[in-house]
Amino acid sequence: LAAYRSMLTVRDALINAPTLLGRSCGLSTSKYVQSKMPVDREWILSTLLKVHADQLFEHGCINGDPHPGNILLMPSGKLGLIDFGQVKTLTLEQRLLYA
Repeated sequence: LAAYRSMLTVRDALINAPTLLGRSCGLSTSKYVQSKMPVDREWILSTLLKVHADQLFEHGCINGDPHPGNILLMPSGKLGLIDFGQVKTLTLEQRLLYA
């Protein structure tokens, strides 16, 4: 649950960035939007597992830094994955050994 709250904090910061920046310059009066708990955690976890399995077993790549701060809950309800700075490509043999 703490990791999930962390994801919501990052999501809120990104969604509200124009509001926060505008306020700091005295240009915005927009209201800060706060995410509501709970969202569908089972769907989020299931989707993340499918995405990472597809990346690993179908495409042979793996993200070496998949922490909650790199997972965004988008306003549309979709997940956004960011920060692929530590990606490793695996050979077919390595993927078979991993499986």
